[in-house]
Amino acid sequence: MNMKRVLLTAIDAALINLAVLCALWLRFDGRVPPNYLHTFLIVTPFHTTLVLLILHIWKVNRSLWRYAGIPTAISLLQALTLEHFVAFIANGVLTPHPFPRSVIILSWILSVGLFAGSRFFWKLYRGGILIPARRKGRRILIAGAGDIGAVVARELQRVEMGNGYPVGFADDDPHKKGRMIENLEVLGTTFDIPRLIREKQIDEVIVAAPSAPSRLMRQIFEYGLKAGIWVRTVPSLANFIEGKGALRQVREVSIEDLLGRDPVQIDQEGIESFLSNKRILVTGAGGSIGSELCRQIFRFRPSRLIALDHDENRLTYLGIELTAQDPTLDLLLVVGDIRDEKGMDALTEQHRPHVIFHAAAHKHVPLLEDRPREAIRNNIQGTLNVARAAQKYEAEAMVLISTDKAVDPTNVMGASKRGCELIIQALGQNSKTVLTAVRFGNVMGSQGSVIPIFRRQLAKGGPLTVTHPLARRYFMTVPEAAQLVLQAASFGRSGDIFILDMGEQVRILDVARQLIQLSGLEPDVDIPIVFTGLRPGEKLEEELLTDGERVRTTRHAKVFRCNLESTDPQKTLARVQDLIAKAEKMSTVELKGLLNQLVPEYQPNAVLAPLPDKEPEKRGESEPGASPQDSDLKPSLSGIRNDQAPPWSDRILAGLGLMTLGPPLIIMLSMRRLLGPEDVLLIREVRVGADRRGEERRRPTGWAPIDRRYQDRRHRNLGGRPYSAFRIRFRPGHGPRWIRPLDRWMRSVKAGALPGLLNVLRGHATLADLYPGRPMPHDIEIHDYKGNGDGDPAEHSSHGPAIPESQRRRLT
Repeated sequence: MNMKRVLLTAIDAALINLAVLCALWLRFDGRVPPNYLHTFLIVTPFHTTLVLLILHIWKVNRSLWRYAGIPTAISLLQALTLEHFVAFIANGVLTPHPFPRSVIILSWILSVGLFAGSRFFWKLYRGGILIPARRKGRRILIAGAGDIGAVVARELQRVEMGNGYPVGFADDDPHKKGRMIENLEVLGTTFDIPRLIREKQIDEVIVAAPSAPSRLMRQIFEYGLKAGIWVRTVPSLANFIEGKGALRQVREVSIEDLLGRDPVQIDQEGIESFLSNKRILVTGAGGSIGSELCRQIFRFRPSRLIALDHDENRLTYLGIELTAQDPTLDLLLVVGDIRDEKGMDALTEQHRPHVIFHAAAHKHVPLLEDRPREAIRNNIQGTLNVARAAQKYEAEAMVLISTDKAVDPTNVMGASKRGCELIIQALGQNSKTVLTAVRFGNVMGSQGSVIPIFRRQLAKGGPLTVTHPLARRYFMTVPEAAQLVLQAASFGRSGDIFILDMGEQVRILDVARQLIQLSGLEPDVDIPIVFTGLRPGEKLEEELLTDGERVRTTRHAKVFRCNLESTDPQKTLARVQDLIAKAEKMSTVELKGLLNQLVPEYQPNAVLAPLPDKEPEKRGESEPGASPQDSDLKPSLSGIRNDQAPPWSDRILAGLGLMTLGPPLIIMLSMRRLLGPEDVLLIREVRVGADRRGEERRRPTGWAPIDRRYQDRRHRNLGGRPYSAFRIRFRPGHGPRWIRPLDRWMRSVKAGALPGLLNVLRGHATLADLYPGRPMPHDIEIHDYKGNGDGDPAEHSSHGPAIPESQRRRLT
């Protein structure tokens, strides 16, 4: 036993005896009879030993006092309650002069307070809360006032951290604003971060929300980039669960954080029933998708996991990783080739897998463009071998990993993967084995993906090579893709092709720029970006559906079932066999012609999009005809508050307008209200920006802010902070004739904008906001009312949606 443990034991012994003496002193008002003091001296050794023994059994002293919390207090309460219960019984049986029962009760209360107080006193002292140390280092703002944010704040406040200290929180929950968490105030929302950086002299922002949407991550990163400060984040929730990261190990923001999407929620029970206690075969297990499938399948406890790949090194590393997590896992590593029909037949016959995930494929577009023979042999012939082996030995299901390049392909790789889908569709008809395919886009961090290539180029000092400034791709993280593949496989039917929700396409040029900025460098200044032009077979944008395909929803929001065009299975298989047979004999041009016969939508001679004369000058500037939903990688900076207040002339005019026009307008509106209770409405609008006539921004897609007050940002993103504005609307043309001139006058002076003058006085708007020169998109402008048959007016808008009931109030 070390000295620290001896010291803790001595402190506990002293505290329990101090509790008994204090209980006696309180019971007898400071005049303790000698016989009770004599009894105390007799029972002290036994009582102390009993307390220390019970504390040892409850493992109370094994916990570090600096981390004492509610569990420590509960353990203390249980141990001391048991000890005093034993003492209560022994007091009346074993001692000649038993203590009064009130002494035992007081001793229990005092001992709980002393034991808990000593531990929490040490925690407060070591944490620098009891005696605050002089704070040094960076001033840190924590974005996210949830459980993770509280833990990060607590860790940062510890004295030994020393490299920075928190000054407050930013959180989008309006109920938390102004509240205190870990003795730190919630200073505002994430939209207030630019202001907080200036006012609080922030040196670093830590995003303590592992499940934050990527758009929010991009927005906060942009704030930090403009202010020239650090932006870091915490490991993902999955990393906390799996032990890959500690809460103290705050890390830099990665490109995956900025491109990633909301965490995937999968049907754990459904997938577990599909995979648990079954033999699972994964082909291409050494690749990015294949290895991640093995990791995800491993969580569902298969009876045997068979990993097949032709690369022995990748298989070895995968085996080391999986067995390190669970040595009891029945893992079989197989070096083999899916093109070997006899080998696949023998492997399937020997192990009889219940489910097969076919992830093995050639996927590099430029390499396969000149070698279609390899694409046919590996992708098409390999898929045919695996599918037939699955059917022959009655596997329950086989799942093909496909790609968005299979849609209207312009390259050999995409055409070969479309051929694989046709094989699944043809063999899946009238098949006992459920044959399905899952189609999705680029996977971030996969081997050969653009992001690892950019990182290698960046490590060498550049330049970063981009094929085309307008090229866009879908992006998805490897874990998300693997989870959705498992989800789709769990409710597939034979011949189905599933499509994963990939979100919006991202411009590759913006990915390159973001990656350079994440390294602390300036694009086109420190690291150049070079455009190389589209390579043969490449497209500007990928697609997930052909013109003749439609999708239907499934039980999962991010998995869709594709309604396929009908094909003749016999004709399809005959063409596949003919293509495989002639692959060794024909030239490249002839093989592309045969591939075109199998996949009619294949365009081997598609014209490549030329490079533009100059690069788009602005991020967010898209090619002509692009949808406003085409999202760029970085969010618009228009979410930052416009610090330029309305001119004083506007405020003076607003004040004069309220004083002069306010009283007569209120009287007239009250008269209109009396004449027609349904004729006057007070409308609440959520606006953004100090200048509503400013440049229209692109519409953010996919992410809806937590705070409902910011819902207007889903439609348009203008400079400035959100605020509530009110307008008065009245139904003209009703009532007595004498009231109609008043109606015309109120319309001429735009009486409905009267409440908006208050916003001008408050500095939230200008006079131009109240009388815009042209209506903005989604601006509510009500021109007339029509009855709906029940006597209530129904709104009609020429510029936007009808007013929701929740935003419409009647004047009283």
